[in-house]
Order: sequence, then structure tokens, then C-alpha cells
Amino acid sequence: MIKNIEVHPAYPELPEVGFLTTLAIQEMSYPLFGTTNLNQIHQYIHTLWKHKRNRFSHDWSWVAHADGEVSGLITAMPAKQLNRADKYTFLHILQMKQWQIFPHFYHYAKNIRALLALEEAYDDEFHISLLSVKPEYHRQGIASLLLQHIEAIAQHHGYNKLSLTVKQTNTDAQRLYTKSGYTIESAINHAPYHLYRMVKPLT
Repeated sequence: MIKNIEVHPAYPELPEVGFLTTLAIQEMSYPLFGTTNLNQIHQYIHTLWKHKRNRFSHDWSWVAHADGEVSGLITAMPAKQLNRADKYTFLHILQMKQWQIFPHFYHYAKNIRALLALEEAYDDEFHISLLSVKPEYHRQGIASLLLQHIEAIAQHHGYNKLSLTVKQTNTDAQRLYTKSGYTIESAINHAPYHLYRMVKPLT
């Protein structure tokens, strides 16, 4: 039984980040990194994590520790920074892959176009782009605590609305978000990605 859960700002050296991020984004990681090899994907994510200002950076992330052990991760930022974060993500992936980026884009062109078309958030929102909890820590309140922590961060930055996206097939996550006060605002359908956009007003 967990005795203590704490949430802290993330730090550049986090060995678990590749695994935790892949748990959250699942098959979306394949077109982003041009491979289905999980070890390679974890290495790419770990490199992005160390950089600043991209979608997977540590600088807009927080880590949950359960009795001193890393148990979960959340990434969130003002929605108006998402476009800039995406540009830095592309730049950092280009730096990692160099000439290999061209066959990567050719092979995953349809998926990349769909990812770019996703309308995740609006400028008046603080957007949660990633939430992940290690399987052995599921159903122990860690995801809820991370969500609560981001509410305080959003309000500190002057935002009164949170948003996130969730796969339309992920009913377990939808139940968690609904219990936490989120409601489905719209559906996003850009094959092969089918998501719900969920929002929560902060009072």
C-alpha cells in the first residue's frame, strides 16, 4: 500500500520517460519517430526530453513519486505555446535523424498529415498533452493527483480552463476524466486518429 505520493517539477535525467511517454501516445509514436522499434522510440523520446521547448520537454512536465519511486508523468502548457512546441519538436527530431527524416516522412506521410490536422486546443486553455501512470500504480489515485496538480499550475498562470484529448476507444481514461470534472466538447476525426476533446472550467 502506498504511504506517500508527491508531485515535483520534472528534471532532465529521467530514465523512465521513454516508457511512460510511449504508454500515453502508443501508436502515435510510430509516425513521429519513423519506427515501430520501442527501444529506438524510447531513445528518441529521452533525447527530446532533455531539450527544452519541444512537445516532450521536461520543462512543462511534472513527475509523481510514490514512496520515492517514479510512478507517473504529466505534461501540460498554455495552448498558445503548442504550435511553437511542435516546431521545436520537428527541429529536434530532424537533428536526431538527419537524412533519415526523408524516408521517414515518405513512409508515414498520411499519418503525419493527420497529426498536423488535429485541433487539440484553443488559446484560452491550458492544455494537457500527456498523462501516463506506470501499470503497477494504476487505480491508486496517482492520475487524479497529477490532474489536480495541473489545475493549480494552470490557475497560477492565469488560465480558467483545462483541455485534453483522449482516444474515442479509451473508455477507462474517459471515465477518469469525467470523474475529474471534464466533459466531451467535440470529436476529432482525422483517420487513423479518432479522439475526443475534453475540457474542464476552473473556478
